[in-house]
Amino acid sequence: VIAVQINNQPGAVINANSFGGTLLVATPLVNSGTLRAENFGTLDISGGGSSTGPIDIALGAQLHFSGADFTLRNASSSITGAGTAAIISGGSVTIGDSAADTISATNLQLISGTLTGPGTLVVSNNFTWNGGTVSGSGSVTIPVGTTATFGGSTGTLDERLINNHGTINWSKEYLTAGNDSVITNT
Repeated sequence: VIAVQINNQPGAVINANSFGGTLLVATPLVNSGTLRAENFGTLDISGGGSSTGPIDIALGAQLHFSGADFTLRNASSSITGAGTAAIISGGSVTIGDSAADTISATNLQLISGTLTGPGTLVVSNNFTWNGGTVSGSGSVTIPVGTTATFGGSTGTLDERLINNHGTINWSKEYLTAGNDSVITNT
């Protein structure tokens, strides 16, 4: 457990190298450098924070956003790599500071918690939505060749747009939608 605020400056690298375990960051993390999750471990950011630097998740590794809001501020804070980022346990991820911000993520799971914000999120490989809320004035784009899975028993789509150019596998039992939210298939 890390219980001190971390300010990862430009040019600096944090390698969360937990070898199958979990590294819990329980205080705000401000990332302007590079953040990496490696070696089949889990980096759990429960204290919130923000990023303007890249986030890389290695194959088999996971990044969890849990318990507080974490903001991906701009395109430089995109989430890459073959591992998975997940929003869990009441965590919240805000996409962008403005509608002009586009953030990409290779693999993203929304298990519980909230995906929100004014920017556009482009998920390039796999987007799984098993619970929680997708909200905010921005959009989620699922490109051609990308698979999205909308499963679990419930979910809420509030205001945000989902633009699907790929495939949505839908087994979600109940989806509440409001405030002009739209799912568009093209």
